[in-house]
Amino acid sequence: MRRRRVSRSRVVALVAASVGLTVGLGGALVGVPTAAGAPASGGTSSVVTLSKTVTRTVEASGKSKVVDKRKVTLHVAQTTGLRDRQEVDVSWSGARATGGVISNENSSTAQQEEYPFVLLECRGVDSTHVPAKNQLSQKTCWTNATTERFQEDYNTVGDATTSYPPWRLDQYASKAQRAAVVGAPKKRPEDCFDPAPEEYWVPFDAVSGTVYPGGPNGCAGTAPEAVGDNTQSLPSNETFGATQTNGRGSTKFDVWTTDTNASLGCSSLVKCALVAVPVMGISCDPDAEGLPASDRPPSDEISDDTKACEAGGSYKPGTLGDGAGHESPTVSGALWWAASNWRNRITVPLTFAQTSDVCSVTGQSAAVDVYGSELMTQLTEQWAPKFCLSKSLFNFKHVQTEEPEARNLLATGGIDAAFTSEPQGGGYPEPTVNAPTAVSGFAVTFDVDNVEGRPVATLKLDPRLLAKLMTESYPALTDIQTGDKALSHNPLNITEDPEFQALNPGISTSSQVAATLLSLSSESDVMYALTSYINADPEARAWLNGKPDPWGMVVNKAYRGIKLPLNTWPLLDTYEPKDIYQPGLNDCLFNTPVPYLPLVAAPVQRLSQISLAMQFAIANSQTVCSQPLQGVSAGEKLISIGRQNPGFRFMLGVTSIADAQRYRLDMASLETQTAPTASAKFTSSAGRVFVSPTDASMKAAIDLAKPDSATGTWPINATTMRTTPAGAKAYPGTMIVYTAVPTKGLPKGVAADYAKLLRYAATDGQVRGFGNGQLPPGYLPMTKAAGLGQLASYTTRAAAAVQAQHGALPSLVGSNSGGQTGTGPGTGSGTGSSAGGGDGTGGGGDTATPPAGSDKTGKPGKGTTPQVAGSSPATSPGTTAAASSSVAGTALPALLGLALLSGLLAPLIVRLRYWRRAR
Repeated sequence: MRRRRVSRSRVVALVAASVGLTVGLGGALVGVPTAAGAPASGGTSSVVTLSKTVTRTVEASGKSKVVDKRKVTLHVAQTTGLRDRQEVDVSWSGARATGGVISNENSSTAQQEEYPFVLLECRGVDSTHVPAKNQLSQKTCWTNATTERFQEDYNTVGDATTSYPPWRLDQYASKAQRAAVVGAPKKRPEDCFDPAPEEYWVPFDAVSGTVYPGGPNGCAGTAPEAVGDNTQSLPSNETFGATQTNGRGSTKFDVWTTDTNASLGCSSLVKCALVAVPVMGISCDPDAEGLPASDRPPSDEISDDTKACEAGGSYKPGTLGDGAGHESPTVSGALWWAASNWRNRITVPLTFAQTSDVCSVTGQSAAVDVYGSELMTQLTEQWAPKFCLSKSLFNFKHVQTEEPEARNLLATGGIDAAFTSEPQGGGYPEPTVNAPTAVSGFAVTFDVDNVEGRPVATLKLDPRLLAKLMTESYPALTDIQTGDKALSHNPLNITEDPEFQALNPGISTSSQVAATLLSLSSESDVMYALTSYINADPEARAWLNGKPDPWGMVVNKAYRGIKLPLNTWPLLDTYEPKDIYQPGLNDCLFNTPVPYLPLVAAPVQRLSQISLAMQFAIANSQTVCSQPLQGVSAGEKLISIGRQNPGFRFMLGVTSIADAQRYRLDMASLETQTAPTASAKFTSSAGRVFVSPTDASMKAAIDLAKPDSATGTWPINATTMRTTPAGAKAYPGTMIVYTAVPTKGLPKGVAADYAKLLRYAATDGQVRGFGNGQLPPGYLPMTKAAGLGQLASYTTRAAAAVQAQHGALPSLVGSNSGGQTGTGPGTGSGTGSSAGGGDGTGGGGDTATPPAGSDKTGKPGKGTTPQVAGSSPATSPGTTAAASSSVAGTALPALLGLALLSGLLAPLIVRLRYWRRAR
């Protein structure tokens, strides 16, 4: 009797409690590819470097004179295969230094900078040789606030209103562009009031053909994605970049597709570009010769306007601005669209990967699902179009859910395959392979500014610091620091901790939420790996057990002695600071006081949520009291703090390495080993080794992994990494993701599909690149060239076993002949030879094999599947092996009888469960 597949709707219901997210490979994912610092994987790039000579001129008596000339070079790190919300490194040189710098370069306030380097995402082709509807222009460039595409009279002399603001004196503007009112709708909406004497409108043309005129306060209509202020949690992507006094600058540009901005509409089918506008200032026509004769005043009447048009900056280069409107308008970012600035633009065409809904319109049959690990999100999103668009493959979906939940569903027959990094405790009812599919891991990402308000590029963290953050041992609030005696001598937050300061000098004491690590509230193999890393460190373990650190900080008593590792992190602090539960101080908590530090920690359920928060520095701590109306208490609730201000940020979060690559998140270097001579009360990182996620460091971690016959995996032992000399160079967050698939009980067609998936994962899927079906940044290729050939080789053997569905359990090492062929469901017996010289029936050794799911001492383990060459034959998970031939006397018949009974009843019970569920 073949195993019956449970309907998709029933499976979705099974994982609803764990908030599983169904995502088609290419389905609507929150996220996009690349990494800060030393990349964990390279991938083919599409770097573009362009140079252009930009000028500012002044026209007098019909002659144009160059008053400023510079050769600007633009460098864009990736221009092809782009995905939604992907961060791309952009740098430039040769530009004029920016004055009046605004810390939040994505805010509309930043347009007040003088001589900014403006970056815009624009739809269309920058050429007059394509149809007008396909041409790129100021009207097809995205900006969020209406003030960035609308101007009216400038107050340039005291409170006097000018008749000729800079754009009317722009010598490169056409006569139509120098009229008193430009771009206004023919029928002015009533909400727009009467027009000012001079107005310039830059409507936005959406991909749908809809025109949004904008206007003052958006009175004539704005695109739905335009919020119009600076309070939105996800900032707009137009960037008013700051150029340093040496002419250089850099930023991370957030690329959008139609998934995030449907009005802009960039996709694999709609051409778009990154446009850089190095603002040089308006090239003025002091005689107003370009104006219509009827509109041209006597020269003496526009002398003040001419002086304002030709002005330089009000701020010294490199100084900060206050956003109070003190800038010189003619050189500000507010006039990025003016002809003088626009003509100096540098345009870099962008191409995008197929959008996330491509697989939903292919007309292929129902998808083949794999449930589990979020570490696979970036990879499966890139593989999806390859699978669903290929006639030789199939529609394949990655259903993101907690790995423990996915393993349980696989064990109970609810699903057919799971992405997992840990084996199933107790094993599976059917012979099941754990086929290596990807090598990636977790990262501790950071969004931190230094004492000068600039982003910190590197950060070092050791296991004890992570333990302090996770155990809610930083008081976070002075009321807790003074009220909770157990924490009264602890630093208020991590920036005040001498241990952190010694490793990371130059970071100021933060007023932001610097007392927590944004992590997961759900079960996750990532949390198991992270807590294994902490637990393996002697200093961190001693501190968790109650020993103060060398500076006197102690663990929160609620966590003292906590046993690690764990796949779910508990929030255990119970202290309620009574002083804040007072009317007028925090009415949200007055009637129902709650422990405060768990509100600060505020973990979330998905790694994708953490990645989003880290990308835009959105603090999730639930400590802000929100009132629906001022003075009205009804409906009050606690909400998250929200975005931290650039220049004053401090956030730490646990993400996947691949997410960090895609969103350009900075990844911390983690301590791997401590030299015996290193000082306990250190003042620097001397004597301590820190490693960031790179190809080399991840490979070093995999080199330490040894095949384990009891679990059918290659465990990466945190203790071995810390104590083995080679472990000093190994990145502690490295993880292998396996595809767990039964080798018995699947329908023939389903088994064939999963076998194709595994073969692809072992071959073409390991080719780096940004194209469909390739391996994106954040993953170490499982190839012979990368030193991971043994993992790919096993996955190929596992694919054959999955397709055959004979219960084969291939050897973790060696040739295909090293596998076992099961003769009955879940018995683990067979006739295939093992690499250890046995005959596959248990006769190759002289001691009994421990029960399935046990280690060599018989203690419960984490499940079994394949065998290492040379080891005793495997039993299938949840069954008992046949006794060895060395067992003698009258006990032999009894043992054989028990084994037979186990082999017969276990599969019968399992299949009965399957049959009842399928009904």
